[in-house]
Amino acid sequence: MTIKVKKNTSAIILAAGKSERMGYPKFMLRCADGQTFLQKLVSGFLLFGCRQVVVVLNEHEYQKVLLQIPEFPSEVLLVENSHPEWGRFYSLKLAVDRIKPIDYIYVGNIDNPFVDAELLGLLYHSAAQADYLMPEYKGRGGHPILISQKIAEDIKTRTTYDYHLKEFLSSYSSLRVEVNNPLVLANINTIDDYRQYFGDWKLSKYQAPIQNSYDGFDVKKLTE
Repeated sequence: MTIKVKKNTSAIILAAGKSERMGYPKFMLRCADGQTFLQKLVSGFLLFGCRQVVVVLNEHEYQKVLLQIPEFPSEVLLVENSHPEWGRFYSLKLAVDRIKPIDYIYVGNIDNPFVDAELLGLLYHSAAQADYLMPEYKGRGGHPILISQKIAEDIKTRTTYDYHLKEFLSSYSSLRVEVNNPLVLANINTIDDYRQYFGDWKLSKYQAPIQNSYDGFDVKKLTE
């Protein structure tokens, strides 16, 4: 696998929730290939060609990430959210405020690690048609979404955060992109949700040390 040509996109991973229903930090859950959810998302966006990936974590999990994964590719920025109770829009604003100027931004959630180049490409190639795009499977919207610089600049101006993201985006032009991929609908918040996609829950497996690699790449190779 090779790293794609850099595109005029960045990505945000929202991971500031407390994982109370899961009872275990979701960013540390393992996919079938052994990567954590966080590694899977980061590598998916970078290998597609995103220029920057901003990860928003709550204070407790921010410290855990620094301990578990001391090195990240230079394109990855960790942002600490000290007020996750203020909601997802606040997390989004924290990230957007730190993103370098870019045409388009993917917004993904830590509870859906299923990001790949095909899915991201379908959204990217339709990006000029609307202010934000959402993958759709059998009439249901999924993740990640893709927002324009226009929306990002609007988010930066906001000084209150009590917005539901769906309602905030409703004032912008939108496009649902039909995909043949049910994984865009994944929302892994409980152990039962996890079992649906990855089988038996074996906690000891997920406490194993996290390897400093992304989808089989050494960190240094991703930054070359």
